[in-house]
Amino acid sequence: YPSPPDTLMFNDPEFLFDSDGLHVSQNNHVKYYLKLFSDRNKDSYNNIRMGLDNYSKYKHIIEPIIQEFGLPKSLVALAILESSLNPMAGSSKGAVGPWQFLESTAEEKRLRSYKLKVNRYIDERRDIIKSTHAACKYLKYHYNKYDDWYLAMAAYNYGQKKTDDWIKIFGTNDFWELAKKSKENGKYGFPPETRNYIPKILAIMIIMDDPDKYNHTIQDFRTVAFYQVQKGDSLSLIAQKYNINVNELKKANSKIKNINKIYPNQIVEIPNQS
Repeated sequence: YPSPPDTLMFNDPEFLFDSDGLHVSQNNHVKYYLKLFSDRNKDSYNNIRMGLDNYSKYKHIIEPIIQEFGLPKSLVALAILESSLNPMAGSSKGAVGPWQFLESTAEEKRLRSYKLKVNRYIDERRDIIKSTHAACKYLKYHYNKYDDWYLAMAAYNYGQKKTDDWIKIFGTNDFWELAKKSKENGKYGFPPETRNYIPKILAIMIIMDDPDKYNHTIQDFRTVAFYQVQKGDSLSLIAQKYNINVNELKKANSKIKNINKIYPNQIVEIPNQS
Protein backbone atom coordinates (compact mmCIF):
# COMPACT_ATOMS: atom_id res chain seq x y z
CA TYR A 1 0.00 0.00 0.00
CA PRO A 2 1.30 3.52 -0.77
CA SER A 3 2.51 5.63 2.15
CA PRO A 4 1.02 9.07 2.85
CA PRO A 5 3.07 12.01 1.58
CA ASP A 6 5.79 13.23 3.94
CA THR A 7 3.97 16.55 4.28
CA LEU A 8 0.98 14.84 5.91
CA MET A 9 1.23 15.48 9.64
CA PHE A 10 0.12 13.19 12.47
CA ASN A 11 -2.66 15.38 13.84
CA ASP A 12 -4.74 14.56 16.94
CA PRO A 13 -7.23 11.76 16.29
CA GLU A 14 -11.01 12.22 16.43
CA PHE A 15 -12.94 9.50 18.26
CA LEU A 16 -15.61 7.89 16.07
CA PHE A 17 -17.01 4.85 17.86
CA ASP A 18 -16.24 2.13 20.37
CA SER A 19 -15.77 -1.47 19.23
CA ASP A 20 -15.95 -3.68 22.33
CA GLY A 21 -13.40 -1.51 24.12
CA LEU A 22 -11.31 -0.65 21.07
CA HIS A 23 -11.66 3.07 20.38
CA VAL A 24 -11.90 3.61 16.62
CA SER A 25 -10.68 7.08 15.71
CA GLN A 26 -9.47 8.95 12.65
CA ASN A 27 -6.93 11.63 11.79
CA ASN A 28 -5.27 12.74 8.55
CA HIS A 29 -3.49 9.42 8.10
CA VAL A 30 -6.63 7.35 8.64
CA LYS A 31 -8.53 9.59 6.20
CA TYR A 32 -5.76 9.11 3.65
CA TYR A 33 -6.27 5.34 3.74
CA LEU A 34 -10.05 5.64 3.83
CA LYS A 35 -9.88 7.53 0.55
CA LEU A 36 -7.38 5.06 -0.93
CA PHE A 37 -9.38 1.98 0.12
CA SER A 38 -12.62 3.48 -1.26
CA ASP A 39 -11.32 4.37 -4.73
CA ARG A 40 -12.38 1.65 -7.18
CA ASN A 41 -9.55 2.66 -9.52
CA LYS A 42 -6.83 1.74 -7.01
CA ASP A 43 -5.24 -1.68 -6.46
CA SER A 44 -5.59 -1.04 -2.73
CA TYR A 45 -9.38 -0.98 -3.15
CA ASN A 46 -9.28 -4.43 -4.76
CA ASN A 47 -7.18 -5.84 -1.90
CA ILE A 48 -9.68 -4.60 0.65
CA ARG A 49 -12.62 -5.81 -1.46
CA MET A 50 -11.09 -9.31 -1.60
CA GLY A 51 -10.56 -9.15 2.15
CA LEU A 52 -14.19 -8.25 2.78
CA ASP A 53 -15.32 -11.02 0.40
CA ASN A 54 -13.25 -13.51 2.41
CA TYR A 55 -14.61 -12.01 5.63
CA SER A 56 -18.12 -12.72 4.31
CA LYS A 57 -17.00 -16.29 3.76
CA TYR A 58 -15.29 -16.87 7.11
CA LYS A 59 -16.94 -14.50 9.59
CA HIS A 60 -19.20 -17.21 11.05
CA ILE A 61 -15.98 -19.06 11.95
CA ILE A 62 -13.75 -16.18 13.00
CA GLU A 63 -16.08 -13.99 15.04
CA PRO A 64 -17.08 -16.64 17.62
CA ILE A 65 -13.38 -17.39 18.22
CA ILE A 66 -12.56 -13.71 18.72
CA GLN A 67 -15.53 -13.38 21.11
CA GLU A 68 -14.43 -16.53 22.96
CA PHE A 69 -11.22 -14.68 23.84
CA GLY A 70 -13.19 -11.58 24.89
CA LEU A 71 -11.60 -9.46 22.14
CA PRO A 72 -13.16 -6.83 19.85
CA LYS A 73 -14.66 -8.41 16.72
CA SER A 74 -13.26 -5.54 14.67
CA LEU A 75 -9.75 -7.02 15.11
CA VAL A 76 -10.49 -9.11 12.03
CA ALA A 77 -9.51 -5.91 10.16
CA LEU A 78 -5.90 -6.76 11.03
CA ALA A 79 -6.14 -10.02 9.07
CA ILE A 80 -7.84 -8.24 6.17
CA LEU A 81 -4.89 -5.87 6.03
CA GLU A 82 -2.27 -8.60 6.47
CA SER A 83 -3.53 -11.05 3.86
CA SER A 84 -6.97 -10.06 2.53
CA LEU A 85 -7.96 -12.89 4.93
CA ASN A 86 -6.55 -15.39 2.45
CA PRO A 87 -5.27 -18.72 3.85
CA MET A 88 -3.01 -19.07 0.80
CA ALA A 89 -1.28 -15.72 1.39
CA GLY A 90 2.48 -15.64 1.84
CA SER A 91 4.96 -12.78 2.18
CA SER A 92 8.54 -12.27 1.02
CA LYS A 93 9.57 -12.47 4.70
CA GLY A 94 8.12 -15.95 5.07
CA ALA A 95 4.89 -15.03 6.84
CA VAL A 96 2.02 -17.34 5.90
CA GLY A 97 -1.76 -17.61 6.21
CA PRO A 98 -4.62 -15.24 7.00
CA TRP A 99 -2.88 -13.82 10.08
CA GLN A 100 0.59 -13.88 8.49
CA PHE A 101 2.55 -15.81 11.09
CA LEU A 102 6.26 -16.39 10.69
CA GLU A 103 7.28 -19.96 11.45
CA SER A 104 9.20 -18.78 14.51
CA THR A 105 6.13 -16.94 15.85
CA ALA A 106 3.80 -19.86 15.14
CA GLU A 107 5.89 -22.04 17.45
CA GLU A 108 6.45 -19.54 20.28
CA LYS A 109 6.08 -20.91 23.80
CA ARG A 110 3.78 -18.06 24.80
CA LEU A 111 1.10 -19.52 22.48
CA ARG A 112 1.12 -22.69 24.59
CA SER A 113 -1.75 -24.92 23.46
CA TYR A 114 -2.33 -22.64 20.47
CA LYS A 115 1.07 -23.25 18.89
CA LEU A 116 0.78 -23.98 15.18
CA LYS A 117 2.34 -27.04 13.59
CA VAL A 118 4.62 -26.40 10.62
CA ASN A 119 6.24 -29.48 9.13
CA ARG A 120 6.62 -31.35 5.85
CA TYR A 121 3.00 -32.52 5.97
CA ILE A 122 1.02 -29.60 7.30
CA ASP A 123 1.20 -25.85 7.84
CA GLU A 124 -1.40 -24.83 10.42
CA ARG A 125 -0.69 -21.17 9.78
CA ARG A 126 -3.06 -21.66 6.83
CA ASP A 127 -5.75 -23.23 9.03
CA ILE A 128 -8.45 -20.57 9.47
CA ILE A 129 -9.57 -21.94 12.85
CA LYS A 130 -6.23 -22.70 14.46
CA SER A 131 -4.49 -19.58 13.16
CA THR A 132 -7.33 -17.40 14.45
CA HIS A 133 -7.01 -19.00 17.89
CA ALA A 134 -3.26 -18.33 17.81
CA ALA A 135 -3.72 -14.72 16.63
CA CYS A 136 -6.23 -14.04 19.40
CA LYS A 137 -3.87 -15.52 21.98
CA TYR A 138 -1.03 -13.39 20.62
CA LEU A 139 -3.07 -10.17 20.49
CA LYS A 140 -4.52 -10.75 23.96
CA TYR A 141 -0.99 -11.24 25.32
CA HIS A 142 0.06 -7.87 23.86
CA TYR A 143 -3.09 -6.13 25.06
CA ASN A 144 -2.64 -7.44 28.61
CA LYS A 145 0.90 -6.04 28.54
CA TYR A 146 0.10 -2.58 27.13
CA ASP A 147 -3.58 -2.09 28.08
CA ASP A 148 -3.89 -0.37 24.70
CA TRP A 149 -5.17 -1.89 21.46
CA TYR A 150 -3.13 0.37 19.18
CA LEU A 151 0.12 -0.66 20.87
CA ALA A 152 -0.99 -4.31 20.93
CA MET A 153 -1.48 -4.20 17.15
CA ALA A 154 1.77 -2.27 16.65
CA ALA A 155 3.62 -4.98 18.60
CA TYR A 156 1.94 -7.65 16.45
CA ASN A 157 3.50 -5.94 13.43
CA TYR A 158 6.82 -4.72 14.81
CA GLY A 159 7.55 -7.04 17.73
CA GLN A 160 7.19 -6.59 21.46
CA LYS A 161 10.82 -5.91 22.34
CA LYS A 162 11.27 -3.16 19.75
CA THR A 163 7.93 -1.61 20.73
CA ASP A 164 9.06 -1.63 24.38
CA ASP A 165 12.33 0.04 23.38
CA TRP A 166 10.63 3.01 21.72
CA ILE A 167 8.14 3.43 24.59
CA LYS A 168 11.11 3.65 26.96
CA ILE A 169 13.21 5.93 24.74
CA PHE A 170 10.44 8.40 23.91
CA GLY A 171 8.76 8.25 27.33
CA THR A 172 5.20 7.75 26.14
CA ASN A 173 2.83 4.82 25.59
CA ASP A 174 0.52 6.81 23.28
CA PHE A 175 0.73 5.27 19.80
CA TRP A 176 0.07 8.56 17.99
CA GLU A 177 2.81 10.32 19.95
CA LEU A 178 5.21 7.47 19.21
CA ALA A 179 4.29 7.62 15.52
CA LYS A 180 4.81 11.40 15.47
CA LYS A 181 8.14 11.20 17.31
CA SER A 182 9.30 8.34 15.08
CA LYS A 183 8.60 10.43 11.99
CA GLU A 184 10.36 13.48 13.44
CA ASN A 185 13.43 11.41 14.39
CA GLY A 186 13.82 9.68 11.03
CA LYS A 187 15.47 6.32 11.58
CA TYR A 188 14.74 6.31 15.33
CA GLY A 189 11.40 4.83 16.33
CA PHE A 190 8.67 2.99 14.48
CA PRO A 191 9.47 2.39 10.81
CA PRO A 192 6.98 3.70 8.21
CA GLU A 193 5.37 0.25 7.97
CA THR A 194 4.38 0.30 11.65
CA ARG A 195 3.51 4.03 11.71
CA ASN A 196 1.04 3.38 8.91
CA TYR A 197 -0.14 0.00 10.19
CA ILE A 198 -2.63 1.34 12.72
CA PRO A 199 -4.13 4.00 10.38
CA LYS A 200 -4.71 1.28 7.76
CA ILE A 201 -6.42 -1.03 10.26
CA LEU A 202 -8.58 1.80 11.59
CA ALA A 203 -9.59 2.71 8.03
CA ILE A 204 -10.68 -0.89 7.44
CA MET A 205 -12.64 -0.89 10.72
CA ILE A 206 -14.43 2.29 9.66
CA ILE A 207 -15.25 0.79 6.26
CA MET A 208 -16.60 -2.37 7.91
CA ASP A 209 -18.83 -0.24 10.13
CA ASP A 210 -20.48 1.41 7.10
CA PRO A 211 -19.36 -0.40 3.93
CA ASP A 212 -21.89 1.20 1.56
CA LYS A 213 -20.51 4.65 2.36
CA TYR A 214 -17.07 3.56 1.15
CA ASN A 215 -18.08 1.62 -2.00
CA HIS A 216 -17.85 -1.81 -0.38
CA THR A 217 -20.23 -4.65 0.46
CA ILE A 218 -20.22 -7.25 3.21
CA GLN A 219 -22.33 -10.26 2.36
CA ASP A 220 -23.76 -12.86 4.70
CA PHE A 221 -23.13 -16.38 3.51
CA ARG A 222 -21.35 -19.53 4.56
CA THR A 223 -19.23 -21.30 2.01
CA VAL A 224 -17.48 -23.89 4.14
CA ALA A 225 -18.29 -26.74 6.48
CA PHE A 226 -15.84 -28.82 8.47
CA TYR A 227 -15.19 -32.54 8.69
CA GLN A 228 -13.14 -34.31 11.35
CA VAL A 229 -10.92 -36.94 9.75
CA GLN A 230 -11.61 -40.53 10.78
CA LYS A 231 -9.21 -43.48 10.73
CA GLY A 232 -8.79 -44.74 7.15
CA ASP A 233 -9.94 -41.49 5.53
CA SER A 234 -8.26 -39.90 2.54
CA LEU A 235 -9.07 -36.70 0.70
CA SER A 236 -10.44 -38.79 -2.17
CA LEU A 237 -12.82 -40.64 0.16
CA ILE A 238 -13.95 -37.39 1.81
CA ALA A 239 -14.54 -35.84 -1.63
CA GLN A 240 -16.69 -38.84 -2.57
CA LYS A 241 -18.57 -38.60 0.72
CA TYR A 242 -19.54 -34.99 0.02
CA ASN A 243 -19.89 -35.48 -3.75
CA ILE A 244 -17.35 -32.79 -4.60
CA ASN A 245 -14.32 -32.62 -6.85
CA VAL A 246 -11.16 -33.76 -5.08
CA ASN A 247 -9.18 -30.90 -6.65
CA GLU A 248 -11.60 -28.40 -5.12
CA LEU A 249 -11.14 -30.12 -1.77
CA LYS A 250 -7.35 -29.87 -2.11
CA LYS A 251 -7.62 -26.19 -3.01
CA ALA A 252 -9.78 -25.49 0.06
CA ASN A 253 -7.22 -27.20 2.33
CA SER A 254 -3.97 -25.48 1.46
CA LYS A 255 -2.73 -26.13 5.02
CA ILE A 256 -2.25 -29.80 4.05
CA LYS A 257 1.10 -29.98 2.30
CA ASN A 258 0.98 -33.69 1.51
CA ILE A 259 -2.50 -34.70 0.37
CA ASN A 260 -1.64 -38.38 0.89
CA LYS A 261 -0.96 -37.78 4.59
CA ILE A 262 -4.00 -36.89 6.65
CA TYR A 263 -4.53 -38.06 10.19
CA PRO A 264 -7.48 -38.85 12.47
CA ASN A 265 -8.96 -35.75 14.19
CA GLN A 266 -7.53 -33.36 11.59
CA ILE A 267 -10.10 -30.82 10.41
CA VAL A 268 -10.80 -30.68 6.67
CA GLU A 269 -12.68 -27.74 5.14
CA ILE A 270 -15.53 -28.72 2.85
CA PRO A 271 -16.17 -26.07 0.18
CA ASN A 272 -19.78 -25.20 -0.64
CA GLN A 273 -20.64 -26.42 -4.13
CA SER A 274 -23.93 -24.54 -4.50
